[in-house]
Amino acid sequence: MDQINIVPNHINKQTNNTDNLTLEITDCEKSTIKYIGDGATISQIAEKLLLSPDKINEIIEKLLIKTNTRNLAHLMMYVAVNKVLH
Repeated sequence: MDQINIVPNHINKQTNNTDNLTLEITDCEKSTIKYIGDGATISQIAEKLLLSPDKINEIIEKLLIKTNTRNLAHLMMYVAVNKVLH
């Protein structure tokens, strides 16, 4: 099983612009979110997006920072509440 090697060094950073975060989320990041929601592993997401697993981990780290979330569960809750994929 793939592991996500994310160091939560961003948790103490404050995001001042939470209302506009969905505007800053790229199409690639949205695709990554969709595949996470579908239960895909990091390797599966990398294969589907033609990227390396390390790049997918970087994308997830950026998403956690942009959304000021702590982990994938928190990220997915943010995505649902803020209708990021709609």
